[in-house]
Amino acid sequence: MKRRTKKEMLLVQDECRHFLMFNGFNAHKAYDAYIKNYLMSGISLPYYIEGIKDFIKFAKIMKVEQEQKERNKQRELEQKEHDQNTIDKILNLNYDDVITAYKQAKEINNDRHKMVLCDISTLLYHKELKEKFITGYYIDVCKEYNLV
Repeated sequence: MKRRTKKEMLLVQDECRHFLMFNGFNAHKAYDAYIKNYLMSGISLPYYIEGIKDFIKFAKIMKVEQEQKERNKQRELEQKEHDQNTIDKILNLNYDDVITAYKQAKEINNDRHKMVLCDISTLLYHKELKEKFITGYYIDVCKEYNLV
């Protein structure tokens, strides 16, 4: 058999993925459905699909992709949970700890950090600190001064 072109490989991939999706990534069932589909329709089998080995190869690739998606989804959930925990810690900060951090920022002479800590302390003092006010920069500053 001659070597397949890039376009033919894309067609193989598309065809294999289509039948694998509808057969639960089972290469043998997908191949049987592929043969049945073409026999029932009366169309000759495409020359570019070499047989079940193409289905097996793409089934393995699709399983790896599926596992990666699940791992990424799990990682994103863990990251969201971690971020929410950090925000909850900031919402429950002690006013005196924020003032101490403000004094440290004042000694270092970091104006941006002083502004953030001033905002947080003011909102804490008036009990108006809410989740919508906390930005990524606020979180970073709080981490830098070991408030969370």
